[in-house]
Amino acid sequence: MTNATRNGSVSVRRWPLPADHAPSAAELAELNERFDGRHPQEILLWAFDNLGDIAIGTSFQLGGLVNIFFSREIVDPVPVLFLETGFHFPETLAYRDQLVREWGIDVIETQPTLGPERQAKEIHPELYRVDPDQCCYLNKVLPMEAALSELDGWITGVRRDQSPSRANTQIFESQELTSGKVVWKINPQAQQPRAWVETFVGAHGIPQHPLYAKGYLSIGCAPCTRPVSGDEDERAGRWDGFDKAECGIHTIGSRAAHG
Repeated sequence: MTNATRNGSVSVRRWPLPADHAPSAAELAELNERFDGRHPQEILLWAFDNLGDIAIGTSFQLGGLVNIFFSREIVDPVPVLFLETGFHFPETLAYRDQLVREWGIDVIETQPTLGPERQAKEIHPELYRVDPDQCCYLNKVLPMEAALSELDGWITGVRRDQSPSRANTQIFESQELTSGKVVWKINPQAQQPRAWVETFVGAHGIPQHPLYAKGYLSIGCAPCTRPVSGDEDERAGRWDGFDKAECGIHTIGSRAAHG
């Protein structure tokens, strides 16, 4: 039980929250203050203990792997939400299958709205090159909204140091879906630098996506991802040549409260 003073009165919040509880701005602010500077595993433990049906969203990059690694000590099997766009690198799909075999994760896999073949025939053969926003909307945003409509929230590997567009990421946020449903969004590693993540992964022998060895730092769909050089930020290799920094799943009705 947590006591919080607001406008001279005392409100009492009881955890765990009831199913389908939409987080309020006051609750988000309280949690962000409470977990400021805390270890990501503590945040994950609280989330799985107190929230309803949640899953770790990942395309099996470093942040997602660290979240899964910690969560294996909390819940079994670990629920993992993976957006199958139809455009992933073969290495990503093989790596996903490796983790299913070795870690026993429970993958919740979405499907694209049209799929590569129908999209090429009905809209454009290379939609990702002429309108990446629409391509992401069809293959990531709409499927993500459908998946989140069945969940109470999700956990991400987003960090503030990944790019300027993520600099204000809070540990606890919420997102309002097009349907009006509000879900939790938890970013346990928001305050951690990439160096912390890399050190942790190396120290614990966590298997890594094979494309990291080829110069990729942020790995999305194959047509829209390139390796980066040492002086570029982590997500510079995404949607090269476009004024685009996010696919859209992290900006669906995002709301955060600063503690």
